[in-house]
Amino acid sequence: MDRLISLQDLTTILVEIREGDYDITITKDSKLFEDLGVTSFDLLVAINEIENKYCITIPIKTDYAIETVNDLLTYINSISR
Repeated sequence: MDRLISLQDLTTILVEIREGDYDITITKDSKLFEDLGVTSFDLLVAINEIENKYCITIPIKTDYAIETVNDLLTYINSISR
């Protein structure tokens, strides 16, 4: 099945919530909090933007550890099928 959101899509959203900080390099292995400086609030904003853009609901699971960009991509694409 096709992926709902790509690395490029997520990168665009992360740059937007970081107020256009284009100097950061985002890879699948980038750690959201440590490498990119994303806060918990930023993560919620990103999830909200994804929900609105793709007309989906992303349940917030406290037992799912989202540490890297790939973790977030995998989670979003697994629940959107």
